[in-house]
Amino acid sequence: MLIVAALGAEALYAKWGRLAIFFTPTLVSGILRMKFSQFATWNFVVGSVYVLSVGPAAYGAGKVVANEQDGQSLGALVAGLAIAAGSAVLAARYYRRRRARRFAGRASTGRPTAGEAGG
Repeated sequence: MLIVAALGAEALYAKWGRLAIFFTPTLVSGILRMKFSQFATWNFVVGSVYVLSVGPAAYGAGKVVANEQDGQSLGALVAGLAIAAGSAVLAARYYRRRRARRFAGRASTGRPTAGEAGG
């Protein structure tokens, strides 16, 4: 079962690059032999985004649902959602740039890149 998940993760890593850490468990990065320095950096980014977006957003949403909201809890909700949205925009920008580089490299050589071979 884990091998099947790792095979699906290979396609995810080929498409998204290091952003795939956002979508896969830590074990998959090890199975796919990601360099430790890259893993540590991107895992720190993933953890930071999670803590800075989900924590405040959940706190603010909980206060709103309990009908105990104040300016601070609404600010936390907005800040958490803004951080999540900003991270999504940066991830999309990274993905578009990575895809453009991959297509430019393929066009200049006339052959598929390593992530596109065999498929």
